[in-house]
Amino acid sequence: MFTRESNDYDGIGVEDRGENDQLGAYHEFTENITRADEGRYQVKVPWIPGQSLPNSNLEPSGKRLANVCKKIERDEKLKNSYDEIIEKQLESGIMEGAPVKPNVIQANKHEHNATEEL
Repeated sequence: MFTRESNDYDGIGVEDRGENDQLGAYHEFTENITRADEGRYQVKVPWIPGQSLPNSNLEPSGKRLANVCKKIERDEKLKNSYDEIIEKQLESGIMEGAPVKPNVIQANKHEHNATEEL
């Protein structure tokens, strides 16, 4: 059976720096911070050596959307619930139709309203 201490981070590529390494972490952070031309700050992911943050969340958000669509298609009751909510939001102006071929990527915060009863 696979057993490992809960504080053993080797399996996920996270380096345990110990409790007294605050100053070292601060210096590493300040060395890895840059300012882009448009004025935004950029930092490397300090806890995983050699890693960087993605420039866009388009791929993971697309995968999440595909998974939600699959789940909705399998459950007719949930699909109807989503359809009703979307229709109400379109009618009330909370949402608007999107062009078939978008020219801008934009994300808006929204409230999740459809729920499944267990």
